[in-house]
Amino acid sequence: MYKQLIKKVNNNQMFMFSLLFFSFFLHLQLRTPLNGMLLYILLSLFSALLLANAKSLKQSFRKNSNLNYLLLLNVWAFLSISWSEISVLSLYRFYYQFLMLLSVAHILNCLSYKKREKVLLVFFYVLLVIDLFTILFIPSLGQMGNGISGLHYHKNQLGGILAIISVFSYFSSQSTIKEKFFSLILIVICFFIGAKTAFFTASICILMPLLLKHVMYYFKFNSLLYVVKFLSVLLLFIVFILVPFYIENILDYFVYDLPPEILTGRGAIWSLALSSLDSFYVGEGFSSFWQVDESVSVVAESAVDNETMWFLKIEQAHNGYIDMLLSLGAVGVFFLMLLIYKTLINSLITFKYGNLQPLSIWLLTILFNFTETSFMYYFSPVWFVFLLYTIPAYKKLDKDNLHV
Repeated sequence: MYKQLIKKVNNNQMFMFSLLFFSFFLHLQLRTPLNGMLLYILLSLFSALLLANAKSLKQSFRKNSNLNYLLLLNVWAFLSISWSEISVLSLYRFYYQFLMLLSVAHILNCLSYKKREKVLLVFFYVLLVIDLFTILFIPSLGQMGNGISGLHYHKNQLGGILAIISVFSYFSSQSTIKEKFFSLILIVICFFIGAKTAFFTASICILMPLLLKHVMYYFKFNSLLYVVKFLSVLLLFIVFILVPFYIENILDYFVYDLPPEILTGRGAIWSLALSSLDSFYVGEGFSSFWQVDESVSVVAESAVDNETMWFLKIEQAHNGYIDMLLSLGAVGVFFLMLLIYKTLINSLITFKYGNLQPLSIWLLTILFNFTETSFMYYFSPVWFVFLLYTIPAYKKLDKDNLHV
């Protein structure tokens, strides 16, 4: 019976993947007991599917070496649970990330490039419909007080979804002129709804790869790759020379000198969060710093008054790099930078073959995390797409990819 069920699921993996992604998003959006129950049932089924496909996972790790860097980041996240003050919460949130790691590995091994695109495009549009439905019928969701309305909360989330769809659709291997034009319309919509981050991020992520494509006509690819590698190593060297000696000055600037109103209040969040960080090198434990709905967060304890009640509902620092520092410390940030570096080189390799999508998604993720958080954040669509399109070993493109 068990084997027959797994066999049937394996024969319709696209449906299974889609169902899992939707349930994740619904759980994070609505957080109803019924939806939570659906999530746990699907997680159990999907875990069983992954266990039954252990050979597929091993093959994927052999083919896609960058999965090992993601695994290294996950191993450090797991170790950090041991010093987390809320180890149960850390373990619960880590399970999402570990399941995502295995899911990405399995998808890369069993779904072709075209099929992955089809699943994700459907997934994105369903996310868009769900978000619009929530804005229209549950506008109070995300109400944070102090003038931060539910609509303001959803404006940012809606903008993020529109940005992902626009960038993904524009560089899709099956994208037509009409679809490219539609992608540009979505970016304009981001501007009109006031989603500034989404508007600028999506615009840059479409313009930069196109600009680089023209630059490539004047420079050899190997020269470009050499320059990127050199600058990356130089930057890492400078960072690891400066940080140990000037960390107190750097933190003092963000804690005391950073204007609170910068980037619509993010300065206040960053200052309060960093001032509450106890361990710079190893962090507070995976995803345990923000404890919304579990207990009052460290930041909220020292920030709550009539003007800052909205801190009680904060679930992230609105900066993925700061959140990684809070969660996994400088060591975790180093492992993340290593993954970012390897995926950049990977994205440039696929760029050589004329496929601009991985590089655009890489840019989207890097820029997005300056004002929002997606790095190892629950089930983030941005993080998931980043892994799915920058991790694969494009040096060994299959026939499905040669035309892109």
